[in-house]
Amino acid sequence: MLAYKFKREIIMTANNTQTVSNIINTADKIFGERERFETVTLAKTNEELYGILSKVYTLYNDAESKECMKDTVLQMKDKLAGREMQVQKNTPALTVFVRYIFNCDRKRAYKYVQVIKSAIQKNVDPTLLENYINENNGIEKIKTEHTKTEKQLDKEKLLEETIEEVKDSLHKKPAVKTLKFEDENVALSDGVEYAFVIARVKVNGELELLRSIPKPTLSMQNSAIKSIAQSIIKANSEESANEEEAALEQTRQEAAGRMKAA
Repeated sequence: MLAYKFKREIIMTANNTQTVSNIINTADKIFGERERFETVTLAKTNEELYGILSKVYTLYNDAESKECMKDTVLQMKDKLAGREMQVQKNTPALTVFVRYIFNCDRKRAYKYVQVIKSAIQKNVDPTLLENYINENNGIEKIKTEHTKTEKQLDKEKLLEETIEEVKDSLHKKPAVKTLKFEDENVALSDGVEYAFVIARVKVNGELELLRSIPKPTLSMQNSAIKSIAQSIIKANSEESANEEEAALEQTRQEAAGRMKAA
């Protein structure tokens, strides 16, 4: 899609002119803060970046609440064109605000926009944006979480639910066999509930138990339970696919039978 540069006279209502002017002036001031941040304090801390994002979020809300968003965005786009920054005709308002203040490319703007959109979605007040970013492990993490598809979220939810089912099943499952390795002890600590055994797999699928792991870790346990849950999900998925294929084949056969009968 070709970039669209805005070179036109900005037409505003008398009521909006002063409000838009105030917002643009404030945006220019934040633009200066952003420049100082990038040239002076970028290597020192992210705190100022989060503060600037908070101000962008506040200013965006301000334009929306004062019902001058359209005029503000038009004027920002016109100024961006003057900076020789390409702006699409259908660029969202929040992206325009971010690109105007950060004077950045689409890739960087996208990252900051996702953070603010995530905060908007979760009703985070602009004054609490810094805390929100810190509590959610930074900008990159929030961007990744916010841009997940519904399908990805469904998969994660299914995995979490299956992991809980596996944990419950392991608590209730009776032992297949009880054994003790001579001269070996297992030390459980830090919330670990299960011991782990090294086994050799024979050709016929039987397991030759060799020894226990002396100090199993919680991460080892979590990884094992997650692996069991994933194998269950895969098996269920394959079973469902086979059932669907069998039902489809039956439908084909019935349709073929009707055609012959006709």
